[in-house]
Amino acid sequence: MLRRLIASAEPRWLVGSFPQRPQLIARAGSPIAPWLFSRIAGGAPRVGYLRNLSTTTTPSSRPLRIERPLPELKNRRALKYLLTGVALVVWVAGTALAFNYQRQCSSAVTNTLFVVRYHPEVVELLGSPITFEHGWPWISGTINQLKGRVEISFRIKGPRNAGTVFVKTYRVDKLWMDHEFSLHLDDGKIINLMGHEGASLGSAMAAEEAQAQ
Repeated sequence: MLRRLIASAEPRWLVGSFPQRPQLIARAGSPIAPWLFSRIAGGAPRVGYLRNLSTTTTPSSRPLRIERPLPELKNRRALKYLLTGVALVVWVAGTALAFNYQRQCSSAVTNTLFVVRYHPEVVELLGSPITFEHGWPWISGTINQLKGRVEISFRIKGPRNAGTVFVKTYRVDKLWMDHEFSLHLDDGKIINLMGHEGASLGSAMAAEEAQAQ
């Protein structure tokens, strides 16, 4: 009965085209009979068949592993110190430039440069015009008009020569008194600017304060 069901389930064109197909039908006692009958019934292969499958892994199927030492982490402490040092240098330089620009724009420096430019002896030795030696001059010293103390020095130049101006003036009883006002030329000559009429930084600063009041 089972043989007839199998033969009737196959397409006729397959049966006619392959005359040897009936030889594949398993007989009772055939080694493939259990597997074939289980497939026809729509079930999965027997457990015994699955047990024959190998579940072991061969050495060639294992993941490739390269044994090598791990790279050492670099010490970043030196980099942190370097960045901190650079930031500190930039901060100090910026602060110094800011204070220098403040001194350059102060009335003490502008009044001093004005007096030097029109001093007859200075014009004769340096020529005209007289300006700062550099486009961004460095003003050394201290300017504290609230406490009445000005101690500065800066470089000037003319067409003929160059030199350094030194100024020390202090306020006493609401009056500015010059203690030093001189020009030291690069050739070694020193010009005292306090003896000339109108060459008084203290008088210029006192007049400016009176005008501001």
